[in-house]
Amino acid sequence: MSSHQFNFPVLKQRAVIVQAIRDFFRRSGFWEAETPQLVPLPSMEPYLEVFETQLLDQNRQPTRAFLISSPEYAMKQMLAAGSGNIFQITKSFRNAEGVSPRHNPEFSILEWYRVGADYLQIMDDCEQLLKSIAKTIHPDQQPILEYQGEIYNLTEPWERITVSQAFKKYAQIDQKTLLTTPKLLAASKERGYQVNEQTTWEEVYNQIFLNEIEPNLGKTKPTIIYEYPVSQAALSKKKKSDPRFAERFEFYINGLELGNAFSELTDWQ
Repeated sequence: MSSHQFNFPVLKQRAVIVQAIRDFFRRSGFWEAETPQLVPLPSMEPYLEVFETQLLDQNRQPTRAFLISSPEYAMKQMLAAGSGNIFQITKSFRNAEGVSPRHNPEFSILEWYRVGADYLQIMDDCEQLLKSIAKTIHPDQQPILEYQGEIYNLTEPWERITVSQAFKKYAQIDQKTLLTTPKLLAASKERGYQVNEQTTWEEVYNQIFLNEIEPNLGKTKPTIIYEYPVSQAALSKKKKSDPRFAERFEFYINGLELGNAFSELTDWQ
């Protein structure tokens, strides 16, 4: 492989960013975990396609094995065993997603867990982390991100908007319509989406969210969108004051989702 195939300035900046992430979490009372990338059981997300391979023993007898789609399950085992606050930067793998500016079958992922925290505290982590990275790269400047010719202000507080507020603001769909299947299907059909007797609430929710809401998130600074309907927040705690919604959030820059988090559901029932 010739040297011209490498973009060394980008690779060197990536190395600085990775070190800045490590420094931030160590200062914040976390320690760095390392968990397996090759595991005997795949993840339980039905919407993710995993990579499968075979392990051969000394007699060449095969055993099924899988590449991880994220380090989530192994890290949660560590948490249950009493690890305390942990973070990890590792490779993960997702099949059947193709290659695009938003997807790659092999990618790097940062995952962290703050013991005893809720989703609001993790929102603060996200704000502080990105600001810290920016200040590491440009210590004499305000914390900004330049992406595709646009400047994004990383200083806190970021914009915060609930899913219900976003549907109202960008799609003119109120909360009652959002949470009522016949009403949301009717609203979706009026907007020109394909709706038939087999169409589900989740399908039209995703159509509207991806086409009308997501592109508006994170236009000038990061946007945190939070409190998703419970059906869209597996493993999340329900919001105590309104159990129709869950304590989950994502954050976006320029319509691109960069992080997903939630208050961990700890009640096994």
